[in-house]
Amino acid sequence: MLVLLSTTAAIVTSRFLWWRVLPIYFRDLGATDQQVAIIYSVTLVLLLFQIVGGLISDRWGRRYSIGIPTLLVGPALVLAVISTDWRLVAISVWSVGVIQGLQGPGFQALLAESATDEDRGRLFGLFFMIQASSQMIGPALGAAFLAGSGFLPVLNVQQLIWTTIVIATLAGVVRLLFLREGQFNDAAQAAATRTSIGEILSRPAIRWLIGIHAMYMVLMGITFEGPFIALHLADTVMLPEIQIEETINLLFAVGGVGGIVAALIGGALTDRLTGQRTSVIFLITHVVGLIVWSWFGLNSTLGYILFALSWMALWMGQVAHSSWTSAYAPTAIRGRVLGLMGAIGAILSAFGPTVGNLMRTAASNFVMAQFGESVLGERVASGMPFVLALAIVFLLAYGISQIPAREVQQGVSGRLAAADPIAPQR
Repeated sequence: MLVLLSTTAAIVTSRFLWWRVLPIYFRDLGATDQQVAIIYSVTLVLLLFQIVGGLISDRWGRRYSIGIPTLLVGPALVLAVISTDWRLVAISVWSVGVIQGLQGPGFQALLAESATDEDRGRLFGLFFMIQASSQMIGPALGAAFLAGSGFLPVLNVQQLIWTTIVIATLAGVVRLLFLREGQFNDAAQAAATRTSIGEILSRPAIRWLIGIHAMYMVLMGITFEGPFIALHLADTVMLPEIQIEETINLLFAVGGVGGIVAALIGGALTDRLTGQRTSVIFLITHVVGLIVWSWFGLNSTLGYILFALSWMALWMGQVAHSSWTSAYAPTAIRGRVLGLMGAIGAILSAFGPTVGNLMRTAASNFVMAQFGESVLGERVASGMPFVLALAIVFLLAYGISQIPAREVQQGVSGRLAAADPIAPQR
């Protein structure tokens, strides 16, 4: 587990040196806002490759399904640093999306299988704390490099991407050499070959799980992974471009500070209150906080506080959701269930950035026609994707209220339990 956590810290930190300013970089290369939204939508669609990743994970084990895709990150990003055509940079980003899809199911399964029901929430809390720390340090360092602060040299976005290429390549080698399997063993691997996708999807509980995760991915595609926070700042804060990029990175760095503590708290609450309940509470809080920030906070002390609180709630919700969904299916089919969750979720989540941008554009045109140059009106219009996110999170909450309790696993074969799930947890 130390290998997985340490390499994750290194890769995520290097990626977030530049990831949050990528929408602005696409703009600089000539892409329109609609094209940027489409780029992010296609990236989410490519998570369909989680079906393949889940199959690899169940057939050949978690180590190979994690290590080999990690090695491919470097070659995939080379195109982004040798080209100044936004289309070619988009292809590079999409390639990384494919890799994330291949890697995701094995990654989540290994985390779930490295803990018990009593401490799984805390393990996921530790994992997300590391992610939050990395996503705080990465943007802060990225802002410092872009500005050439202190003793640091001035680096552009392409040079920051080179850092990710080097680190991801080294991390891939380390993962292949030193990662160890958790509860996944030869018996589970044998059972995996005897369980079809049709049998998996025949279970109502699994179908509910897939639907819930789909709503979760739509939500993440709008708020966490989407371009709207960066675009909102760029359009509503009157600053020079380089200061906009620094502000975006620093805003996410501040959000990451709260996320470090929030991830651990979220893990503890998940073990105590159940993951379903904890995820609903904090994902709703996250979206409401983001709406208030987009309308009233922005680039001010109040804005940084609101954003940090919203991001803390996001991390708590992510920990809770990942903890209970990753462990819901039996070990033998866990990789494929997670792959199906991610792939089907990707199909739906791809609409998030596109629909969000359409709502943003329509609201902006309406405000301009009705109220002219209204500062608050522009903020509300630009923040409409977050209103869409609120509707999505309420759909997610309804699904969680309907899903049965986790199925009891059979110790002999590891296949799906024969009995129907017991009554829903609350």
